[in-house]
Formats: sequence, structure tokens, C-alpha cells
Amino acid sequence: MQESAMQVLLSSLTEGSWNQYESWFKRWFKFCSIQNKSLFSTNVSTVSSFLVSHFNEGVGYSSINCAKSALSLLLDPIENYSVGSHPVISRVLRGVGQLRPPQPKYRSTWNPQVVLKYLRTLWPLSSLTLQQLTIRCATLMALASSHRINSLSVIKLSDIIDTGSCIRIFISSRIKTSKPGKIQPTLCFKNFEDPVLCVANTIRNYLEVTQPLREESCQQLFISVSTPHKPVVKQTISNWIRKCLESSGIDTHIFGPHSVRHASTSCALRKGVAIDEIKKAASWSENSKVFAQFYNQPLDNSADYYNNIFS
Repeated sequence: MQESAMQVLLSSLTEGSWNQYESWFKRWFKFCSIQNKSLFSTNVSTVSSFLVSHFNEGVGYSSINCAKSALSLLLDPIENYSVGSHPVISRVLRGVGQLRPPQPKYRSTWNPQVVLKYLRTLWPLSSLTLQQLTIRCATLMALASSHRINSLSVIKLSDIIDTGSCIRIFISSRIKTSKPGKIQPTLCFKNFEDPVLCVANTIRNYLEVTQPLREESCQQLFISVSTPHKPVVKQTISNWIRKCLESSGIDTHIFGPHSVRHASTSCALRKGVAIDEIKKAASWSENSKVFAQFYNQPLDNSADYYNNIFS
């Protein structure tokens, strides 16, 4: 069966990118309807007006940049330039960046030891409920790998190799950083000297406990904790990790599940791990500045400061 050009273009997007772009497509359709403009053939003035109108509504640089990328995929070239590379549009984005620079989501991060202390209470493994074991497994994997939750959500049983001394997981499915010619990431969880915090043993136990609960066709690592035990989506894993943070005493009004990535990579740097190794582990490119700009954050010591004054 032949695919249309649009279908081929859309297949280049990850699910997360499509979800972001879809929102901007809807906004563009509404804008064009109000302005009585063509959806696909336009000019630089109309695109600039669209972007600036959302900037004036308080939308930040990252979201405006996402809108530009979405329109680049959707619209015909303007003056032989794609929308994203047109000099005027590029200048509009630079202006947005100057007036409203992109900001990291978090200004500080939490100490992983706080969560690990709680996870120590979920022991021995044989005493745990399926929900406790699942939450423990997902959180330990997120902390030890520094990967996005989306990466954990696409792991298949066929991706997992247990060598005895470690568990290797070759992520075969497309993730946010997947690109033609770029090697897919491999997660490696070596047997840890402290059995209570051994990620490999937790994974082994999770696989053993969930094996009889799975349908034969179920190949995804993480499954629902309630019947029927179906494969879960990324949001479910996020909810599990959020519950773990709450139980650990982390303020989840401030720190969401994705903050695990911030906490683990920042902790690694404090422990003396080379930045190149951190980038490699977290699947950032060698030249990426994302860690330095957004993820490397100091510990949130506000509570300790308060306690020191009042105690």
C-alpha cells in the first residue's frame, strides 16, 4: 500500500512531538478561519502575526518555537524558504527569545537519597504488593538510567537481556532522541552490592511476578497493577513515580515525575561523574547544552534552612 507524502511526513514524528504539534495545528486552523486565510498557502506576514499573537498572550519561547516547527511541517514554502528557516520568522523567534528567554522548569532539585531512603522501606521484595513492586521498579529504573519516562514506557520484553551480572535493555522502539543513523540507547543495570537498592534484582523480581499475569501477546515491560493487566501508557508510569515522590516527602506541587531526570543527572555531577558520561547515559548528544542550561540544578535546601533557623 502506497503512503501519501503527508503520511510519510507524520511518521517522522514521535508520539510526543505529534501531541505538541496537533495543538498548534488546531490553533492555526482557528486563526486562519478568523482571518479568512488559507490553511496551507500563506505569507510571512500571516505566520509572523500568528506567532506574535500567541507571544502577546503570554506564551513562552519554547512553545512559540514548537509552533514554528509545526507550521514548517504543514505549510508550503514561503519565498523558497521553509517556514522555520525564513529570515523574517527566524528574526521573530530571536526577538521572542530576547524578550522572554527560555527558562528551566526547576530552579533547584531534590536529593535522590530522600527517595532511596523511602524505597528501602519497600523490602523484602517478596512482601510487596504488585503496586508497591511496580512503583519501586519504575522509580529505581528512572533514577538509575536518567532517561525520560517515555523511554521506560516503550521497553519490550524482547529488549531485555539478563547476563547474570547485569541486565541490559536495548530500546528498540522510537523515542524522542531517535534519529536516522543514531544508535538507539542501551540501559545497563549491573548487580549492585546493596541488594535493597539493586535495580537488576528488582527488574528480575518484577518479571517473575508479572509473568503469569501477562497475556501471551503482551510484550511491554510495564503492565497495569489491576486486572486486566494490560500494557500501560507513559502517563501511568508518571503517576506511579509521582506516588513514590509523595511517599518520600518530595513536594509534588513543585517537582513532577520528570524531575527524577533532573535529580539523578545533577547528583551524578555532584558525585564527580564526567559531563560526557552524564550526556551519554541520559541520551544527550555530545554537543548538547540541555544539561547545563536546564537540568544541572542545585539542591533544594529551603526546608533545611528554615529548620536551622527555628530549631
